[in-house]
Amino acid sequence: MSFDFSGKRVFVTGGTCGIGLAVARNFVESGAEVIIFGSKKSSVEQVVQLFDKNIRGIVFDLRNQ
Repeated sequence: MSFDFSGKRVFVTGGTCGIGLAVARNFVESGAEVIIFGSKKSSVEQVVQLFDKNIRGIVFDLRNQ
């Protein structure tokens, strides 16, 4: 089953590894513009380079209010 998220913007917290990365990958492949949040700059940069399109990263630690 495939979904079309073209023209949609999706925010994924924890998008640099595990389930968050898998979710980000699926949305990118479905045409969405994806913005991932991660706590480590190096991890965020790696994921952004991995996809090369339709993705931006923000370094932000949601564990610390």
